[in-house]
Amino acid sequence: EGAKFGGGHGVFTHFLLEGLKGQADYNKDSRVTLGELIPFLSENVRRETRNAQSPTIAGKFDPALSLGK
Repeated sequence: EGAKFGGGHGVFTHFLLEGLKGQADYNKDSRVTLGELIPFLSENVRRETRNAQSPTIAGKFDPALSLGK
């Protein structure tokens, strides 16, 4: 947590918010889908924490679900 991650957020929350703002839009279609957000979070959180944190997802989900622009 700290200023590095958006003024006091933790690393996961920081990248979640950045991903929803558009950084996770890998295919550049102006939509952020769950299928894009999951790998964005996983890659960035693992990198920033040197694998100390490893976000995972469980259960069924629709990767095409649009979450943001």
